[in-house]
Amino acid sequence: MRTEQERRIAHLYRRAGFGLSPAELPAAVARGFEACVEELLHPEKVEDPMGEALERLEGEIFDLTNLEDAQSWWLYRMVHTARPLEEKIALFWHGHFATGAGKVDNVALLVRQSELFRAKGLGRFADLLGAVSRDAAMLLYLDGARSTKRKPNENFARELLELFTLGRGNYTEGDIRELSRVFTGWKVREGEAVAEPKEHDNGPKTLFGETKPWKPEEICERLAASEATAARLAGKLVRFFVSDAGVPDLEAEVARGWLASGGDIRGALGTILRSPAFVSEPALRAKVKSPAEFVVGAIRELGIGVPVRRLPGPMAKMGQALFNPPSVKGWDGGLAWINTATLFERANFANTLVTYRVRKADGRPFDPETWVGADADGPAVVGTFLDALLDGHAPPATREALENYLRMKGEKGILGPFRRTKRGLDEKVRGLARLILSSPEYQLA
Repeated sequence: MRTEQERRIAHLYRRAGFGLSPAELPAAVARGFEACVEELLHPEKVEDPMGEALERLEGEIFDLTNLEDAQSWWLYRMVHTARPLEEKIALFWHGHFATGAGKVDNVALLVRQSELFRAKGLGRFADLLGAVSRDAAMLLYLDGARSTKRKPNENFARELLELFTLGRGNYTEGDIRELSRVFTGWKVREGEAVAEPKEHDNGPKTLFGETKPWKPEEICERLAASEATAARLAGKLVRFFVSDAGVPDLEAEVARGWLASGGDIRGALGTILRSPAFVSEPALRAKVKSPAEFVVGAIRELGIGVPVRRLPGPMAKMGQALFNPPSVKGWDGGLAWINTATLFERANFANTLVTYRVRKADGRPFDPETWVGADADGPAVVGTFLDALLDGHAPPATREALENYLRMKGEKGILGPFRRTKRGLDEKVRGLARLILSSPEYQLA
């Protein structure tokens, strides 16, 4: 059984990343919880060995103008990164500032947007908001590139207030009309966002009770500093990192810190990850895994490698196609991830993952021999996998059922104890891993 410290740190890396393999866990435990939190919050201080390979990956292996290649490239990063929170926060902002390939029709711009989320996703929210407002992919997606002083387009202004900052009930239709004038005058040319001063409305606009020629950066600062924005973002961050149901007291604390710090995202996450609520019993296994968390987490927690080009298809069937969210609202998350069709796809993927045997490309397929000691019996094997995949948490009935599953037929067809034979490893142990990955408990982070 894992110790309490091991469980807390495994929980930390599932929520602030995509999980740890059994081989990675001891080093994290040795560093201690607080040191791990500090390292996660400062990815720029972590030397990422993947960094040197990215140019080759982007130029020779992945065509980042192709949607499935771009999705594979991001999944490769999630699987192999030494900076897990950098990828996790990029995924969070991708859902918040949802921008899709179906309309943008330029995958390279969406990839560049994800790099923006990595670069600014842990900084000041006002800076991130300003960068998103002039991001080429967003300008195309919400029609900002068509917004001129003669004909302001309201799409970006509406979503800026409704989804990205204040939330419904905290603005008027008049605010949207005035705000749309502030963000006029941007075009996208050859994949670059270009300001056209002659198309920008420099006239006075009335916003926040003040009439003047508001500039986009002033708007971003005011929206980021709003109590409504602080409450909305605090709630979204807590639901994403702690509990689908939310934690009202923690959300209020995060919102207060947000306002005091001027919208510091890293500070908000520090409050969340260090909060007693984050590691409390109600928060453990209290979030339904997104397809990305399920797929990447299974690969990382099993400590294996599979060709990442095999991942985007199953993930899309589970309900999450990276770089192509269903709408500007992003993905609903929580229980919306789960239905009979998506559970079936998760079980199919679990089976594919543990039965894939080809040692090439990304390559370390699941190998039962490395998981089962020479003298291991059925309960020990079950315990090993439950520790790695569920922190040892499984109802007694589940543990008993898994132990019974490992029992093997003898010469006279009578069920006996598990044996470390070729058949026992290839059929029973692979099947055991598949059953746990498909279990209701594993769908929760």
